[in-house]
Amino acid sequence: MRSKYFSGIDSFKGILIILVIIGHVVLGNIEENLARYIIYKFHMPLFLAITGYLITFKSLKLLSLSDLVEKYFYRMLLPWILAFIFFYVLRNFKYIISSDLTLNDLILSLLYPYYHLWYIPSVFVMVLLIWLLVKFKLSLKFILVSSAVFTVIWLATNENGQNASNIVFTIMGDKRTYYFFVYLFIGFYLRNIKYLQISKQICITATLFLGLFVFADFFLNFSNYVSETVELSFNISLIYLLLNYYKEINFGETIKNIGVNSLPIYLWHPLIILVIERVFQETYLYYVLSSVIMVIFIYCVIYLKRFKIINKFLFGNYNKNPEKIAVNE
Repeated sequence: MRSKYFSGIDSFKGILIILVIIGHVVLGNIEENLARYIIYKFHMPLFLAITGYLITFKSLKLLSLSDLVEKYFYRMLLPWILAFIFFYVLRNFKYIISSDLTLNDLILSLLYPYYHLWYIPSVFVMVLLIWLLVKFKLSLKFILVSSAVFTVIWLATNENGQNASNIVFTIMGDKRTYYFFVYLFIGFYLRNIKYLQISKQICITATLFLGLFVFADFFLNFSNYVSETVELSFNISLIYLLLNYYKEINFGETIKNIGVNSLPIYLWHPLIILVIERVFQETYLYYVLSSVIMVIFIYCVIYLKRFKIINKFLFGNYNKNPEKIAVNE
């Protein structure tokens, strides 16, 4: 049974995973579709901040590297590996049959996973980085500021964020691991470090003000540095607001259950979209069926949780060593 302490977080995650699905279902690119643009400006930063918020300084100090790998392997890496294999085979089946795939193809697929699959390995690398920071007792304030500056500079100078201009940048893998790190770290920082308390009214005002600038950027196209600085500031303000007042969030048991099961929903919902896109070309039918089938899919995921094998291996609820896991709750 989950602690009441995290019920607001689960509701929060439930809303975010619904927004993720909407962002993936909506047609058109981000630059041309306002709905996708708005969702993509904050949904991943908030998810990362939640992940960081659920990590305690004490737990990281107590964990060895092997303990850390074991914990995250069963909780999220194993479900990700199964999803990765499935989507890799699905997308490359004819090349696998004809033996046209090379080892380089597989390595590049791991460094730059398909579509949504970048998120889980990136989170693991981010958590590993924070574990190293804690172990080496580096200044967390310095890391917070420097990672924020890096995010702005990198995104302002790399149009799509993915610089693969040479072999070094290529083997670094998906760059979202690095320029999104600041958001996971902010969540970790807010959970573990004493900081200046700001009233809810000021937080809401600042978030709305910065949000208007982000909205205006869709139409006015600010300079890269202005755009990235405003977006970062908006997300920091929103993260601060929601992580300080998440206990007041309650959208009901259904949304909470969606949040609790956000990992399998995230990993497998693109399969529904792929099938519907291929079968129904008409926009109206696509949206109607996507909505209906996605609701059915979510309820199926919640139902399947009762089966132990599925719950352990596909959903990440594999508690192999309760004593080691408990210290991190």
